Amino acid sequence: MNFRSNKDVSLVELALKLAHDEREFSKALTIASELMDDKLGCQQRYDIADFGYKSAVAISDFASAQKFMPVMRKFLEQKGRDVVFFDQLTQWVDANRDAHDASIFVADRDAIALRDRTLFYLRQDFRGGDIPKSKCDVVFSISEYGRPMNAKAVCEEEAVAKSIEKHVPRMLFAPKVSDGKPVVQEVFFLKVNIQ
Repeated sequence: MNFRSNKDVSLVELALKLAHDEREFSKALTIASELMDDKLGCQQRYDIADFGYKSAVAISDFASAQKFMPVMRKFLEQKGRDVVFFDQLTQWVDANRDAHDASIFVADRDAIALRDRTLFYLRQDFRGGDIPKSKCDVVFSISEYGRPMNAKAVCEEEAVAKSIEKHVPRMLFAPKVSDGKPVVQEVFFLKVNIQ
């Protein structure tokens, strides 16, 4: 375990966030991996592991993604958070690792939603009151890494449509598999009914 000053760690954490935000995922993964060897607080380790995990998934390095997951699960468990969801996420990483490993064949399938916290995020946007009742048709694409793209929502309430379009990219999917390999799913339909 390495020991650095809090200032040094803060600067490296800033570099990690910047690399991730600028989509330099290989660089972010390297920084996160190095930081995990430092003496850090529980919240810091979780935040760094989260960046490392996301960066690894973005470049399809699912073996590296798996290395961050025990730290993340331990933190969530200590905070009394939803580890059932996290175990589903672990299954998703395993499935993707298998799908990207040429020696393992995965049966063809459409994308499968693993994390849908749309209503949670809608509640954040409408903190001042109830979410307006609305029926929505949402269409988007899903990348070969399970990330939603180009979401378009048609709702009875325009404010709800804007909120959904903003938050759909936070959903997580096991990607579509074709010929044993993850591929982009050009069209995915989602219905949201708020009553």
